[in-house]
Amino acid sequence: MVCINVCLEDWLEMYVVYRDGSDRFLGRYCSFTAPGPVESPQRAVGIRVFLHTDQENVASGFKARYIFEAAKSVFGDCGGNYTGQDSGVITSPNFPANYHGPGKGLASSACNWYITARIGYKILLNFEVFSVEGDPAGMNLLSVLVFVKALVKNLIKNTYSMFHAGRGCPAAVLRLWTFPESDAAPQELCGEKLAEQWHYMSQGQTARISFTTTDKTIGAQGFRIVWTEVQDTGPGPPSSIANMCEPTYHFMCEHSNYCIAEKLRCDNVKNCGPGDDSDEMH
Repeated sequence: MVCINVCLEDWLEMYVVYRDGSDRFLGRYCSFTAPGPVESPQRAVGIRVFLHTDQENVASGFKARYIFEAAKSVFGDCGGNYTGQDSGVITSPNFPANYHGPGKGLASSACNWYITARIGYKILLNFEVFSVEGDPAGMNLLSVLVFVKALVKNLIKNTYSMFHAGRGCPAAVLRLWTFPESDAAPQELCGEKLAEQWHYMSQGQTARISFTTTDKTIGAQGFRIVWTEVQDTGPGPPSSIANMCEPTYHFMCEHSNYCIAEKLRCDNVKNCGPGDDSDEMH
């Protein structure tokens, strides 16, 4: 499968299939980026894998393994449901120690978290720590140039070995849905990040997080995510609607201009997002 940044020629798509015949899109993959491990959720009857190819270029394709396991709860092996709360913290199993793979004799382990804000609010997710094995970026521009040169010299086998370590999230993956009600594919996250450089805002009242490991998992520190219910002030950047926080029990963050619950001030948790400590300073 050959592509640069987008999948225009050959690709693999994955869908979760439900009893009523409906399906949910999980993602499209090509080049050296492999899908992360997937556990079908409760009420699903299967996972559909679709391969599209054309007559231009060829590659070695893919090999996948599937295993039937006993059904789990909607939360998987861990996880939880958060509804109508001002804020919370979600961490990988064993954090701050390394997470592990599934128990002996099991092929995978999954944790599912569901967050629902009150009407008129959205959910801010700030990744304070994130270190999960894998490399979701795939090939950068330099890698592409090296790959093309190898193609010309018929060194495909060596080239595949060269990129083996950077081909997606094959052993562990965090999936994030910022709009679970839509048909949009989730974000697939792995690798490492600088402190407080990742943050996401839900598009509606809900967000969903899923963390899946396999029996191939090596282990890493994992993640710590601070989620905060923020006032939904409409479209546009927060700075464009400054001074519009509801006056009762609300605090406006100095830099991000997010409106959060007054009681979150000075609670030893940074709820204003990356680069903004104002809720802990006043």
